Amino acid sequence: MSFETVEEAIVYVLKKQKSYIEAEADAARAKGDTETVHRNHKRIENMGFGVKVEDLTDDHEEARVDELFVWIERYEQKGIKHTPVNQKAYELLKNDKDLFLV
Repeated sequence: MSFETVEEAIVYVLKKQKSYIEAEADAARAKGDTETVHRNHKRIENMGFGVKVEDLTDDHEEARVDELFVWIERYEQKGIKHTPVNQKAYELLKNDKDLFLV
């Protein structure tokens, strides 16, 4: 995957974040932790995955921005090896002045 714009990086990161949340939910389900499963599914629902573009709300947008920052925080943790694609996404997001006005 290759991208050059912040918008493309955002789409990539949100898809990665969704996959990460789904994996967390699967791990919680295996442990019988239904509360965490529900909470993680709610996070995905709040981001508006599966919702038509014209039906997206400000709440969906806010949840997406929140998840971008969760991904950035996880990315910045020490000791984690990152792929070149993740590195590119991170650089585009960190250098986007509009994103950090939120």
